[in-house]
Amino acid sequence: MLILGGLTPEKGLWVLQEMAKDAKRRSLPIHFVVIGHTSKPVPQYPALPIFVRGSFNDVNLADLIALERADCALFPTQIPESFSYTLSRALIAKLPIVASRLGAFIERLALVENAQLVDWDAVAEVWNAAILNATQPAIVLQPDAENNATTDAAHYARQYLSPNTKDVPIALNQVSATLAPRFLYTKKT
Repeated sequence: MLILGGLTPEKGLWVLQEMAKDAKRRSLPIHFVVIGHTSKPVPQYPALPIFVRGSFNDVNLADLIALERADCALFPTQIPESFSYTLSRALIAKLPIVASRLGAFIERLALVENAQLVDWDAVAEVWNAAILNATQPAIVLQPDAENNATTDAAHYARQYLSPNTKDVPIALNQVSATLAPRFLYTKKT
């Protein structure tokens, strides 16, 4: 999850910290990256799944967003905002958005298909559920009955490997794969 801009208690610093505690406690696949500064110190990785990248130059923000390869942008603000420049940048990057149901977020995200609004005073579990919902893959893969993998290995080999591996034999019965959002892990059996 990507949080853009300076993070203060009013912008959701303590909400983020509680979300990270919940994510760690429940072993959720959520990591929080702050592109910006925090007004107060927060525990970072490995204590909590939070990474603070520090202040940025507006000219480089689009590149920094792209480099993080985030699944979602998070705006846990605790006070109404009148516009939110960083929301504009997240929308330009076409990231799914999870934001507080406050101020400009309500109006600006009303017609945005991949946006979810959360009550500003919701507990961390509700915020994290919204993130997980926003980042679910659009394609639901059927389990492979033979090895209980969550992807069709033969389809993967046909679509992605075969054009690049014409001279390399592939023994699909020796490899199982599990697809997590944005990542493919393989394990020899």
